[in-house]
Amino acid sequence: MDELLRAHLERHRIQQLKYRYCYCIDEKRPDDFVELFTEDAKIEYATREPYHGRAEIRGFIEAHVDEAERMAHTALNPVIEVDPGGDSAAGQWYGIVFISNDDGTTSFGQGKYDETYRKTDVGWQFTSIRTESRFSSVL
Repeated sequence: MDELLRAHLERHRIQQLKYRYCYCIDEKRPDDFVELFTEDAKIEYATREPYHGRAEIRGFIEAHVDEAERMAHTALNPVIEVDPGGDSAAGQWYGIVFISNDDGTTSFGQGKYDETYRKTDVGWQFTSIRTESRFSSVL
């Protein structure tokens, strides 16, 4: 039973990491955003070039942080598998992003996140994020 409870707690901590990711983007907190990633992390967003390492991730978030003023990220339906050793994990999520457009309309898009995580001295951090865009529409 201890093993089951430990795995559940680690999945919960990873979910909190993902929720912080959404808040850091939407609340325009680039310094906190960067701290969610390991030094060697990689992000591959469906609509952008890949970013390797914290320096490139910082450059991305600082260049695009003002866009977040009009965005709301939602993370749903996590499936998280913690490796038996307990210090790495992989997860899949659905994501919905709402965007307030300049013309007064609202757009939304749905996609999927494939992620990996590592447990470090500061807790769980992302080692990779890859997104896939499924569909988008204007409300």
